[in-house]
This record gives sequence, C-alpha cells and structure tokens, in this order.
Amino acid sequence: MIVTFTAEGTHTKTGEPTKDEDSDAVSALIDSTAAVGGVSRASEFAGRLDRQLCRDGVYKASEVVLISDGAAWITNVADELLAGMKKTYILDVFHALEYASAALKALVRHDDVYKARLAEVKARLNGNVARVIADLRPHRDQNKGVAKCIDYFEANKERMRYDEYRARGMQIGSGQIESCCKQMVATRFKRSGCKWSVRGANALLALKTCWKNLQWEQFALWKALQIVQSNKKTGLAP
Repeated sequence: MIVTFTAEGTHTKTGEPTKDEDSDAVSALIDSTAAVGGVSRASEFAGRLDRQLCRDGVYKASEVVLISDGAAWITNVADELLAGMKKTYILDVFHALEYASAALKALVRHDDVYKARLAEVKARLNGNVARVIADLRPHRDQNKGVAKCIDYFEANKERMRYDEYRARGMQIGSGQIESCCKQMVATRFKRSGCKWSVRGANALLALKTCWKNLQWEQFALWKALQIVQSNKKTGLAP
C-alpha cells in the first residue's frame, strides 16, 4: 500500500507537518514485488507507482521523503524510480516501537515497569538510537525478540534520525498508510467468507483505487482505447 502526498503546512498547535488539502493520492497494490530481485520495473507495483508519481508531479520535487518499515525491496524500487533525486528514507517510528515493545516485554515482567521502560526508549529514539541498542545488547541471547530488535535497529539506524527529521518538519510515522490499509483493503477484502486469488485481489483493488482517486473516467478511457487497439490487431475493428 502506497500513499503519496505533500506536507508543506504544519499544525497550528502541535507544529507537526500536515498533509496538504487535496494532495492525497493512493496507489494500492498486491503483487510479488519482493521476489523480483531488484528488477523493480518488471513488477506491476513499480509500474503503477511510477504512473502515480508522474500524475502527482513527484519527479519535479526537490526532495522526496519515504517512510516505510525498512524493507529492502522498497528501497530498491524507490532507488530505481527516483534515481538522481534527493531522497530521505525514514523508518516508520511505529514499526520501531513495535520491535522495542516486543523486546521489553521479553525482559520486563511488571506492566508498570514495562510502560516506564518503553517511554524511556521512545524518548531515546529521538536522537539516541545508539543508546537504545547498547542497552539491549547485553540481553541479546535471552530472547529472540531482543535479538530481532537489535538487528532491526542496527540495519535501520541511519533512517532513525528522528530528531533531525522533526527539526526539518518531516513526518516520522505511517498513520496515513495504516488508515488507508484499513479503509481500502481490510474493510473490503477481509469480509467474512471472502477468498481471493492474488490476481483477483490485485485487479479489484486497482479498480477501487481508481475510484477513490477520482480517476475512473481516465481509467474508462484507457480501457476503451485498449479494446480498440486489441480489436484492430485481431481484425475485429472496422
């Protein structure tokens, strides 16, 4: 699931960056992008994302900020599509806290202590990820969750400079993505008794995306042109 938007304004009370009105565009895909092995344009995902970025004028931007869970395939696709552009990769802070939470639950039994420790980690993530890793490292062999958290933070620490991102007015969380996943996918595709093939789910989700993005007329015109071209090739067109 991809959500693209601009965020030049800030909230009047919190100072947090806010999505500009009418800038939201959704590109919701289900396919095997992760298995493409770096040849990202071979996937339907990359193709649709490329078209969405063109529609939104992203390729004309002076800088693009990408918030994700740190998966390598996302970086590969972005590096290829946005080659030569200034890019800032941010590890979604909520994913970071999920890993930290799992690690602390394995180490701390009392709920009050766990909450206090998690609050400490959350504060230290804002500029001192190295300290968090150092605090967890002595407990690495005690639990797999601790080891996973350490490895995850080590692999993504260059994308966890949250204090710098905040100072530049950047978002650090994927609330837009999570909300879109719930509204676009879960409420439609996870109904009781629903069963989907990858091809079927991908096709219907693409149609719903066109509808949500107010691109239904463009899609209908494109589909009509496809039919005309196909008929000409098969000799069915006059």
